[in-house]
Amino acid sequence: MNKNKYRFFIKNQCWVSLMISLLCLFFGFLHHSIHYNRIGIVFLLTLSAYNFICYQSSWAENRFKKKSFYLVFICLLLVVCLLYQEKDIRQFFHILLVGSIVIMYKSDFVKVSLRNVPLLKIFLIAFAWAYTVLWIGNEWDANDFTAFILIYLFIIGITIPFDICDMHTDAIITLPKWLGIRTSKGISCICLSLSALLFILSFYNQIDMQYVWAWVITCLSAIGMVVLMGEKDLFFFTRFWMETCSGLPVLLVVLQKIRVVLL
Repeated sequence: MNKNKYRFFIKNQCWVSLMISLLCLFFGFLHHSIHYNRIGIVFLLTLSAYNFICYQSSWAENRFKKKSFYLVFICLLLVVCLLYQEKDIRQFFHILLVGSIVIMYKSDFVKVSLRNVPLLKIFLIAFAWAYTVLWIGNEWDANDFTAFILIYLFIIGITIPFDICDMHTDAIITLPKWLGIRTSKGISCICLSLSALLFILSFYNQIDMQYVWAWVITCLSAIGMVVLMGEKDLFFFTRFWMETCSGLPVLLVVLQKIRVVLL
């Protein structure tokens, strides 16, 4: 990937925003109810949240990174427009909850910084992603905790490699710092395996088998990447390949649908 593509897709947080949007689309397929308006809201919110977290401290100093300020502003303005079209007050409160977590996670103007709480970071990210996928990007039943838990476990599984990548630069105690790389990899594999198992138990019927296979293959692929991950180029490995696991389920479902049509 050349420098310009790297900067656009990864540095500007477009790739991670696209991946969570595709994860929302997958669970929309699974729920047989796709809300493209909501998926658009998720993409814009994720784009603004990650730019806020990564670049807010340098907005006043760095000219390049200050562009992210305008990006955040435009994204939030578009979210307001999409929310107006939704006309669902519950969406506002869902966004308010996740937005509060983002601000408390890392903000220059709030004294509370949840990111500095030892061992909390990875679990907070998993909660925010799972909540966003089910109740901002989709309209799942608020009591459907099984879907929430399997997404939660999946996100923990693919996020642990990020902590392994950052363990030498993180000032706080993270799982790899506390338990070591090998044990952290084991926890990641266990979380991904449990996510696959929960998905099978929850959606194992003839109608949903294509989704089950897509999720299981994704979890197995992620496990393989975690086990085989080396010590070089971890930044690109995590920010691109591990992040891609979130978009893989919907890609596999689409390929299966194309195969059925062609045959």
